[in-house]
Amino acid sequence: MPITQESAPTVVFVGMPFGILQFPSLGLALLQAQLRRAGIPARTLHLHLDFAQLLGVEAYQLLSEDGGPGVMPGEWVFSAELFGDSLKDAEFVRDQLAPQGKPRLVEAALCARRAAADFLAGAARRILDLGPAVVGFTSLFQQHVPSLALARRLRRERPELRLLLGGANCEGETGFETARSFPFLDAVVSGEADEIIVDLIGRLLEGRDISRVPGVFTPAAARRMLSGPPAEAPRVHAMDALPHPDFDGFFAQYTSLPRGAPRPIVPFETSRGCWWGQKHHCVFCGLNPDLMAYRSKSAARAIEEIDALAAAHPGLEMAAMDNILDTRYFDEVMPGLARRPERLSIFYEMKANTRPAQIQRLRSAGVRTVQPGIESLSSRTLARMDKGVTAAQNISLLASLETYGVSPFWLLISGFPEETEEDLEATMALFPRLAHLQPPSCLTPLQINRFSPHFQRPEEYGLTGLRPTPAHDYIYPLPREAVSRLAYYFSFEYRDHVRPPEDVRAIVAALKTWRARYQDSFVFYADHPDGALCVDHRGSGPPCAYTLSPLSFAILAACAEPRTGAALLRRVSSASSPCDKAALDAELALLDALGLVFREGEHTVTVALRWRDYVLPDPDEPPFRRIKHERARELLRSHPLCSTDEAAAAWRA
Repeated sequence: MPITQESAPTVVFVGMPFGILQFPSLGLALLQAQLRRAGIPARTLHLHLDFAQLLGVEAYQLLSEDGGPGVMPGEWVFSAELFGDSLKDAEFVRDQLAPQGKPRLVEAALCARRAAADFLAGAARRILDLGPAVVGFTSLFQQHVPSLALARRLRRERPELRLLLGGANCEGETGFETARSFPFLDAVVSGEADEIIVDLIGRLLEGRDISRVPGVFTPAAARRMLSGPPAEAPRVHAMDALPHPDFDGFFAQYTSLPRGAPRPIVPFETSRGCWWGQKHHCVFCGLNPDLMAYRSKSAARAIEEIDALAAAHPGLEMAAMDNILDTRYFDEVMPGLARRPERLSIFYEMKANTRPAQIQRLRSAGVRTVQPGIESLSSRTLARMDKGVTAAQNISLLASLETYGVSPFWLLISGFPEETEEDLEATMALFPRLAHLQPPSCLTPLQINRFSPHFQRPEEYGLTGLRPTPAHDYIYPLPREAVSRLAYYFSFEYRDHVRPPEDVRAIVAALKTWRARYQDSFVFYADHPDGALCVDHRGSGPPCAYTLSPLSFAILAACAEPRTGAALLRRVSSASSPCDKAALDAELALLDALGLVFREGEHTVTVALRWRDYVLPDPDEPPFRRIKHERARELLRSHPLCSTDEAAAAWRA
């Protein structure tokens, strides 16, 4: 008999607070589809939406997104329901929440804490009324304690119910310790559950042993072991064999949220792992190295799945959950998406060494937002991070994204080991030059996350004293050893020889200025009978326009990607227009004085945008890009020209 949404589910999957409000769980959607394909009735309850309805959208989002590094207010909200009332509530508010300087966050946390018991009681009734044999929870970020609290309540109310927990918070020794510390669970799954879920559910329904299923930790087995077993569930290799995600019910329920809720987003995946990380694990990256092996879907399957989801949820933004974009997709997937008659709006994570022509293809395909993993504008710091890119490549990327109208979400990390005052000063000196490019969303201090090389080998990086962040003491009243295995976020100290500057007030102020100037700033160069016409409005003064030589124009066009001096000389020199090194160096010095290029060692990259390539925004995109374009067009047409000496003086000012 075909499975329908109305069929009594054998398995109920649960997404608890504090999952991201506007996203359904992609992991649960895939597992639900796997079971339904095998003829096992399954259903997913999006209980994070219920809690958002109860608290209000603003309060929910404050708790899910605004707690600060390692503070985890969402976990604390439900901790009393898991462990019993704590006498440390006032201390948590005083020591963890209040220092964030956000009174509304404190108010939201206290309100949610008071609402937690009634919410869990209602959630348990809703699940039990469906009559499932198995309930499976996903745990990601701040979903661990809420999921455990509801599982404990379900165990009390219906002891025969089989309870599973999986997700990123259950990988490796974290999953092992979860099984050992919370024996009301039947099993904790570590790793990708796609290949084992049908067998695991079948064994549970038939009363057979599950302890030997790869990646499954049972409480009994965990208590017999001194350390967690290394086995993970088998990784998915045949990515095309995965089902389409099943988002039954989420989008219908989302419409019941109060006014002011952000538009929902359709998640999908085209790859797993990280092709860069399997060769060079970025030293601060908290991805589990056991799951780093890179696997991606074929181009045909990726296009077909995106098309199907876009047709099922028209007009909604789509977000790839991939850790990194497959470089083959620039040639094999993006042209296919660009041929679709309906416009898409897609988010992808990608590496920062993407070339301008590839960014143009992303825009044509409907990729409107990216997370490029920039993290620093200092080549020395990037090398310490093992990012595999330079500051020049990051700047080239930002200029290409601005040119083609793809918005980057990126951040700067401060406090990296061995970072110096000179590194910070060099970074701040770049900001005025880049005022017309998208600034970082924030400056964030270095965090130590489980699975990162910093966590695995702290002494190698001059880090010491690793221990769970202080918030764990208020959330988990467990032995210190157990908490250390459950934690994902860790506090630390620097050894003296790697200690970075502690005062970042100057760079915070410089970033504030960059953000204030961005929407009004522009610098373009365009073809001109004399070579190039440049219009520049990156400062607080009036804009200026000036002409440049044909050689300058050739340099700016050639350096859309970073070029070394020798490669640049070959590119701009021809039989009809020969150029020697002295002439090139003189022209580069002029362009540097005008702030039109960034030079680092032998490399030069253009920061000005080429007029002919600039992509105007669609009507539903923020209008400031179009406004900047119109202002620049008027300057190109009619603004009185100044000399390059005057322009350089204005730039210095």
